[in-house]
Amino acid sequence: MSSRKATALAGQLRRQVAGLTAGDLLPSERALAGQHGLSIGTVRRALRVLVADGLLRIEGRRGYRVLAHPAAAPRGSLAFVSCARPWPGLAQFRGSLLESLQEAVGRRGWSLLALKSEPALAGEAARHLAEVRASGVIIDTANPAVLGEFQRLGLPVVVVDGWSLDCEHDMVVQDGFAGGILAASWLVQRGHRRVGYLGLDPRDASLQISERLAGAGVGLVRHGLMLAQADTILVAEGDVEEALRRTRQLLARPDRPTAMLAPWQYLGLAVAQVAKELGLVLGRDLDLVGWSVSQGPGAETLMRLSGLGDAAAVTWDPAELAELSVLRLLQRREQPQLPVSLTRVPVRLWAPRSLELSHDGHPG
Repeated sequence: MSSRKATALAGQLRRQVAGLTAGDLLPSERALAGQHGLSIGTVRRALRVLVADGLLRIEGRRGYRVLAHPAAAPRGSLAFVSCARPWPGLAQFRGSLLESLQEAVGRRGWSLLALKSEPALAGEAARHLAEVRASGVIIDTANPAVLGEFQRLGLPVVVVDGWSLDCEHDMVVQDGFAGGILAASWLVQRGHRRVGYLGLDPRDASLQISERLAGAGVGLVRHGLMLAQADTILVAEGDVEEALRRTRQLLARPDRPTAMLAPWQYLGLAVAQVAKELGLVLGRDLDLVGWSVSQGPGAETLMRLSGLGDAAAVTWDPAELAELSVLRLLQRREQPQLPVSLTRVPVRLWAPRSLELSHDGHPG
């Protein structure tokens, strides 16, 4: 029921925001709750929908500020177009990336127009950007058919969080290869010689999938080890049930791996869920390295949602993705002759204090 109420309120607030001026502040959550006779939690969920749609920005203790939106976008604004598939955990990351892009663009005195589009409807989104005379596009897919729709506008385009070998546009991604190496090396330093892998099928989508798998393999090979085929699980994007089923089979074996790599946050949560079902305590019976989109509290999501034990995570900062994407887009606008670049945002390995290694490389 609360979900339906939040959806209904989001629609009402969307119409209210359409009549406001960019820069206005909405009433506080408490005031809106009183006006609509709803709980603060329901109001907050509704407002988060508008934040994810690029209509509002959260500003610390000041509240929710109205941003330029499609119906009133200023001429020359930059645009963020999201065409990525909605698989588990992606919405949270896209929301963080959008907020970071809004901040990066805002610091430069520009506005950001945010659009969501199915890949098949990319042409319609491109036509809208032409109508508002957008001056540059950041897009979260390297799909050549989608990129072609925006390339026809003659606008500078930067791909964020995706890349391909034949992409003709600048790309900014987190360093998945280095992440795989860091994760595997950390587990070896923890004393593991049998490491399992739960990842996505590299035949299905972007090269980010392949490079995380390749990095994990290299990280082990550097220590004289290898990923065994019997300990490697590859599933289609978003297929949580298959990930759970095959992970149960793997971890229930008497000769199971003593550690697992799961290079997407929702896959790390799947490993944690199966470990709990089997009575395995993370950090004691099984070491786990997952992936998370921010340092500190963001990485702790993996452990908090699993409700048990300790796990480590490869982390990267969406604010760095956003800043480098905007910077490259502005460079491309001023110097269209620049060669196409692939920029990698550094990753780090985060671990709770209970799993930190001592200076000699052994568990502390």
